[in-house]
Amino acid sequence: MSSNIINTILLYFAVEVIAVYFMYIANKRRNNKRHFVFQTKNISIKISSSLLYIVISFLPLFLLMALKNDSVGTDTKSYKAAYEAISHGTLSAQQSAWLGIGFRSIATIFTFLHIDYHVFFACLSFITLSLFYQTIWKYSKKPALGLFIFISTCLFFQTFNQYRQLLAIALVFFSYNFIAPKRNFPKFLVTIIIASSIHNSALIFLPIYFISKINLTNRTFITYIALAILGHVLYIPLLALISNTHYGQMYFGSYLDLSFKTSTILNLLIRLVLLTFCMIPYKKMLKMDNTAKGMYHAVIICTIIQTFVVRSYTFGRLTTYFFVFYLALIPNILFYVYKNNVKLLYCIMAFFVCYELFYYSSSSAVESGYQTYRFYLEKEAPKSKTI
Repeated sequence: MSSNIINTILLYFAVEVIAVYFMYIANKRRNNKRHFVFQTKNISIKISSSLLYIVISFLPLFLLMALKNDSVGTDTKSYKAAYEAISHGTLSAQQSAWLGIGFRSIATIFTFLHIDYHVFFACLSFITLSLFYQTIWKYSKKPALGLFIFISTCLFFQTFNQYRQLLAIALVFFSYNFIAPKRNFPKFLVTIIIASSIHNSALIFLPIYFISKINLTNRTFITYIALAILGHVLYIPLLALISNTHYGQMYFGSYLDLSFKTSTILNLLIRLVLLTFCMIPYKKMLKMDNTAKGMYHAVIICTIIQTFVVRSYTFGRLTTYFFVFYLALIPNILFYVYKNNVKLLYCIMAFFVCYELFYYSSSSAVESGYQTYRFYLEKEAPKSKTI
């Protein structure tokens, strides 16, 4: 293992510990009325102690996103090239179709203002991370655990590569504000439309608004199983239908369209374990947490889609829109059902540490380009010459 990879592991570990620890402190101070006052000659800023600790938790993750080198993230250079093409008015039709109208419009505004690409990416990073923080803080009874799962499942590290999709996923996650506990379809719809303009795969989450009203009964579970089986029986016509969508045209038939990868099978097993853990106490959870029903539907759909990922890795990008609800559901189960059982908490954390180590050491980290981290001004390692 190279020294760069070891340094990267230590850096990621340090940032993760700081972020999770201060989120834990922020939650401990949630109901504390103490405020901190920052005062200069002309300005006086008063913030709650919990907000201050959230900011301290937020900063190391944000700085890691904002200060990364162009070599971090497989798609980084493609995004930079597209941004510069927008700036010079040379954006190709292929680049335009890839970026999507929403992301392209945001980039156009920034280029019109002559803002550097790295500042543009830092702003996107700030928005993406803020949306995740806001939603975790609101819906997770143990936000430090929710943040830990966000990092340890490598969702955070995917922001180094999948700029558009992680922003779209953050918006989808945020849209739950308009499903539970109060429903507001116009705001939900606008949020999903904005997310889909950035990455059109976000439209897959739209039916959740209606599905989340369905009670979880034996009939519901049988219907889910039947639909999953039917989907696999009719896989060929289903694939043909999806392939005609914009998302399908972009990704099916690409380098992502691979079947029966070892990582996808292991991911399916992991998702089955997570779903089983959540389903065991679901009746108690639904009585105790009025926000849980939609989350349960989301994680069930996540697992069903994951069964299709085994047949085509392209479906994997769709599961994440539903997987993010584990960031709130698992902490809430620990809080409501198991009454903050410390031993169980340690078991959950150990499980996700193993997940993180596995994912980081797998080909996925290499393919995504975040296995070795370099800062903005740091030079890339010279490529070895072939003889």
